[in-house]
Amino acid sequence: MAIIFNKTIPSDKLCLAYNNNILDFTTNNVLDVINCQVTINGTSIVLYPHPNKRFYLNLKQYITSFLNVDNFKDDLDVDIITTSFYNWTDKIYLDTEIDIQINFVDLSNETATINSNWLSGYLQLKNRTPIVNNELFVLTPQKNNTAFLKIWKGYPIDFCLYNPNTSETISFWYNDIIEVLTSTNDFTILRTILSDGLYMTFVDGAEDVYNLVIKSDDVIKFTYNTIQTTPKCDNGFYIKWINCFGGYSYWLFENWELNQNTKDLGEINNDYNNLEDTLSKSIQIGKTSQNRVNVTTDTINEQEQLLLSDLFDSPKIYWFIGLPTEINNFDDWTEISLVTSNIPLTSTKRNLNKFNLTFELPQNDTRTI
Repeated sequence: MAIIFNKTIPSDKLCLAYNNNILDFTTNNVLDVINCQVTINGTSIVLYPHPNKRFYLNLKQYITSFLNVDNFKDDLDVDIITTSFYNWTDKIYLDTEIDIQINFVDLSNETATINSNWLSGYLQLKNRTPIVNNELFVLTPQKNNTAFLKIWKGYPIDFCLYNPNTSETISFWYNDIIEVLTSTNDFTILRTILSDGLYMTFVDGAEDVYNLVIKSDDVIKFTYNTIQTTPKCDNGFYIKWINCFGGYSYWLFENWELNQNTKDLGEINNDYNNLEDTLSKSIQIGKTSQNRVNVTTDTINEQEQLLLSDLFDSPKIYWFIGLPTEINNFDDWTEISLVTSNIPLTSTKRNLNKFNLTFELPQNDTRTI
């Protein structure tokens, strides 16, 4: 007698925690079933069977709670002079066994164990291609195993890499010719710093457009189509956001304007004295104040739209408040929100090659009575 799975977690799949991942199983044992105990990452879940002895469990709500322990806070303390590679595994990755035990009325049981690998990410219905758990994978929106990376000189930027074979050497090359970075760190999720604002990991004189090739033990695994650009001004609106795979993506808006919105909190009646002794018939309680930034992109291509459109679903967006061309760290960012709710992406009538967006900055401190 054994546990029979109708749906399970494939052993070769890198599961995305924010998509449905279903366990659907039963038993061919003739004995009556009491319940089933599923243990994941130290947490036990008790399931009760359908009359036909079938059990169903969506792992999404449990795995996401294990992965989101600090609301995706980005607190990486960067020191690019010492290293360009940081361990980001505990932030967005989970490797755990799923233990299943079906209990019967005679106090006997049947057990099974599933090995699973989880990434704090999601895919949409239009992209159902599974991610295998034994290959390098760059945590950024991509198409045909090729991702796009745009770098603004003088601004901090990084990317994350899923590295299942931690014993292998990971190397990064310009156009498969010049090796620029090498990592032998045994991190499953490598956060790779390309610039801290002042120092860059690039070779001097590198082209503005090139391929960043990623190799594992000298075998090409992934290619980044990369553009380096020098900003037209040094006061652009620079943001980063947690993308669909749990890494961070970046964008510099050079066309932007700042607006301030205020709201009165009301007033208190103060008309209790003679006319000659009255300075004010009412007392203002105060105001709330909050700034908004309106941004407009330049004309963007298909790769840039793929990267930037991922921003619209992100729950965590940071605004860069540090200084360009200086060493920056995690505390040079502050959290903001995107308030634009209607964003056209595709049209058969016209080309959609610009985005107009509005961000809401943290609420201003004001004086109230």
